Amino acid sequence: MRLVGDMTELDTLERKLYLATCIDLVTWEMIGWALAGHHRAELPVAALRMTAGRSGLEDGYIMHIDRGSEGGFP
Repeated sequence: MRLVGDMTELDTLERKLYLATCIDLVTWEMIGWALAGHHRAELPVAALRMTAGRSGLEDGYIMHIDRGSEGGFP
């Protein structure tokens, strides 16, 4: 399994929501996710915990992320 992670901002009618995901690059399956009204550190941690629980990740596993950069793309 090769994992990548990302966060996405979702505009809803009521408020902004943030989705953190962990995706397996081999199968393109979303293994773990978390959704909240904030984008603090505990959001991707929750997604990673779900991933670990569902896939049996071992200690020391390395996951690729984009280092938290946020773009201002239209």
